[in-house]
Amino acid sequence: MAGELIVVSGDSHAVPPPEVWPEYIESRYHSLLPAMREDDARYRQLLGLFADFSPDVLDVIDAEGAWAGGGYLGCWDCDVRLAQMDREGVAAELVYPGDPRALSPLSPQFRPLTQDVVAAGVRAYNRWAADTFGSARDRILLV
Repeated sequence: MAGELIVVSGDSHAVPPPEVWPEYIESRYHSLLPAMREDDARYRQLLGLFADFSPDVLDVIDAEGAWAGGGYLGCWDCDVRLAQMDREGVAAELVYPGDPRALSPLSPQFRPLTQDVVAAGVRAYNRWAADTFGSARDRILLV
């Protein structure tokens, strides 16, 4: 007896793109944004992400064209994420804060921050995640 297989991703991640941080972080923390942008740029440079892959490398790691077609932008774009989930046959995802493509707002990954600053980052992330993925709450389950 064969049944339908339902695939749920249990370890997905999302993060706001750096340009929306001022929109979601409380204004009293805006003075920290320039340092956060520096940290984010350093982080991406360090990890070599968003690299320009050669066609030979893409032939190996991206046979379906998901990366080359911008599928990675699903880390902060609901429509792209849902399209990639459909492409992969994923019914739903548990989505956690953070993604290797950018730093979460005011996260203490490069410099020590006070608890109130980190809490402001968490609030900003939660507001952004609800705005960005809330319309797909039947498929994208924010953790």
